[in-house]
Amino acid sequence: MARFLSRVGAFVTLQIGIASFLGSPVAAGATAFRDVAEVSAGVQATFERYEAAVRDQDGVGAVSCIAAPTLAYYQRVVDLAIDAEPEELRGLDVGIQIDVLKLRGRTSPELIRRLDGERLIGLSVQQGWISMNMPEGISLGTPILDGDRAAVPLFLNGASVGASMEFRLEDGVWKINIASNFDIVEMLHRDAATQAGMPIDVYARIQVEYILRRQVPDSMYEPVGRGMASAR
Repeated sequence: MARFLSRVGAFVTLQIGIASFLGSPVAAGATAFRDVAEVSAGVQATFERYEAAVRDQDGVGAVSCIAAPTLAYYQRVVDLAIDAEPEELRGLDVGIQIDVLKLRGRTSPELIRRLDGERLIGLSVQQGWISMNMPEGISLGTPILDGDRAAVPLFLNGASVGASMEFRLEDGVWKINIASNFDIVEMLHRDAATQAGMPIDVYARIQVEYILRRQVPDSMYEPVGRGMASAR
């Protein structure tokens, strides 16, 4: 059984890493309101900056490339790590259960209380917890524009993979919205849990144990609390 669960963890981690990078299917029929060449240059520059920041474990540089919806997601992870009781945590989507448990398992309560969404992403990049999960030969195509959002098709060795990365224009800079891919990641998690015949919370716990390479104690389901650092 343990060997089977380890295989499930390894397979799902690989598939979800790829999905997190590849993103959503390309939207059709979006209307372009901006110069496509200019947008293409902007998203390419952001992509390269983010890739370099992750490679160099430059947390500040990586955060500067991330769009507001993704920052908001990681802010929620921090808030749940601080406040979520076991019953609430077990009732959440698989992906955020995993992210909250990973945060509680990797850091101290004192550090968690000092984090926000930006600091969590920066810390994750600095510690090597976030990687590009990028297949060799990936390149960006021509953006499909919808106001301040751009769905950028992805190519692998020159061939379309039928998926895109979302960028958002914020303060004049195109930034990567990693959170736009989380619905796909959630679907993969739930499909894997169903195939393994596991309740969602059990599956999430096993995924975290695979990632952390150790058992998840019941105490990890307890909130770390606000303590004396409730005001960030």
